[in-house]
Amino acid sequence: MSKYYITGGSDSHWFPTKAKTLASAKSIASKTYQAAVGGKIEVAELVGSGESERYERVAVKHGFDAWQQA
Repeated sequence: MSKYYITGGSDSHWFPTKAKTLASAKSIASKTYQAAVGGKIEVAELVGSGESERYERVAVKHGFDAWQQA
């Protein structure tokens, strides 16, 4: 099961969600961060283990555009 994280605006930190699907994670991100011209909202999954853990972006929303696969 994937664990989804979100970030947006001027945040430089990924925040965990309780979302079980990518669609739910995108919905949470859209409600958490306000869309803005020139802004970006992102959803990622945590992949790897131990020291090789990293956030892999799976979806991004630029400004008021629709969500895109990253």
